[in-house]
Amino acid sequence: NSPITVAPATINASYTDVLPSLNMIYDLGGGHRLRFALSKTMARPRMDDMRANVTPGFNSLVCSGQPCAPGTTVNPWSASGGNPNLKPWMAKAADVAYEWYVSPATYLSVAAFYKKLDTYIYQQSGKFDFTGIPRPSTATAIPSGIVISNIGQITLPANGKGGVVKGLEFSGAVDIGDLVEPLKGFGMQGSLSLTESNLNPTTNTDPKQKVRIPGLSGTVYMRTIRPLDAGKQILTVGARGSYAELGKLN
Repeated sequence: NSPITVAPATINASYTDVLPSLNMIYDLGGGHRLRFALSKTMARPRMDDMRANVTPGFNSLVCSGQPCAPGTTVNPWSASGGNPNLKPWMAKAADVAYEWYVSPATYLSVAAFYKKLDTYIYQQSGKFDFTGIPRPSTATAIPSGIVISNIGQITLPANGKGGVVKGLEFSGAVDIGDLVEPLKGFGMQGSLSLTESNLNPTTNTDPKQKVRIPGLSGTVYMRTIRPLDAGKQILTVGARGSYAELGKLN
């Protein structure tokens, strides 16, 4: 097979949009407030996601940990790269929140959010023919008699179309000294976010095969204890549900 020839490529894209927003605050008195917001938002892709290159990889240890009898076909090739044709994240958002400021160091907040995404970015995997790419010298680690396929998996960022992200967020802070006098001067902050989403750019109904959107978790919470006057954290506890990062489920 003839080796792949590398050639320079130039790709241009331009877009223009109007991003209106509305933010309203209603003071109910006594430290109680209502907030309401409507907006159309845009977030550009990361620069490395738009890179115009693909990096191949070859797993010379593909037979490690599994039987590879003579005549077995293995797929050691894989690749990842960028997509210079990526479009930005586009969404329409609505937010409403209730806030209660009990004291200078104590408050409670309950918020609801709804975001309709017109387009978003996720990691798309598919098959790729690596014919023409020279095998590395480490390929000799694969036992003789094994059939090395030139078909492998490639992962690239892509745009998904349509979907909704919605949820509730609870947050607050308290001056611990108001509850326990010896701890006066210390405060505690906390938040809990509950998110639902129907974003899944594939048509596969198997939950194990669904594509996860990077950074999106169903549940996230955080607690922090710190001195009120020093501003330094002395204890932070946090957790989040499963989420995807660069195409991997965490």
